Amino acid sequence: MTVTASDGQLSSTASASVVVADSAPTVSVTLEMNAPATNLVVTATAVGADADGDVLTYSFTWKINGLVRKTASGPNTSDSFDLGVAGNGDHGDTLVVEVTASDGTLVSGAASASATIVNSAPTVGVSLNTTKPTTRTVLVATAAGQDLDRDPLTFTYTWRLNGVVRRTTTTSATTDSYDLSVKGNGSNEDVITVSVIASDGTLASGPASASATVTPGKS
Repeated sequence: MTVTASDGQLSSTASASVVVADSAPTVSVTLEMNAPATNLVVTATAVGADADGDVLTYSFTWKINGLVRKTASGPNTSDSFDLGVAGNGDHGDTLVVEVTASDGTLVSGAASASATIVNSAPTVGVSLNTTKPTTRTVLVATAAGQDLDRDPLTFTYTWRLNGVVRRTTTTSATTDSYDLSVKGNGSNEDVITVSVIASDGTLASGPASASATVTPGKS
């Protein structure tokens, strides 16, 4: 800046310079959900601002109960964290994401968002030892249950003869049997169906089922 003063005959000039300093960016962050289940992918979205109009990069730090599980840096304003990966959280754990923004010279203060991880329902499948039993066969159902929270599972087996319930059992065992030699449990051409539901004590899976048709013959 230059200033000139004059009395009409004489004048003087003075100058001064000002250096405009860089301003640090600011940032905020949000999570798409505050109570994600353990089988979900959580996305964090950052909103950055820079008074100088500088291009920003973002650093994301994901923590489970205070321990760092993942970091990522780059120009993207969002990042994701897969809760289904082993070690990335169980129900009741606290998930925190921290974000900073950088203009290449200065870094913002850290912004954070948190969520409490909730229980995921188990899943289950079932198979039979044969699909063509005779009236002397003992059918064995084998359940394959999975729980991302690693909770102990119980299984409810329901056996049906031509759609009519014959027996229901709840147990921690992954197998259950149905004896076709027992009177009333099935004759030739009857359809035997077993359905299984897995429970972690709080949530239950959807049902899985398998069927077999009784055929003539000797076991």
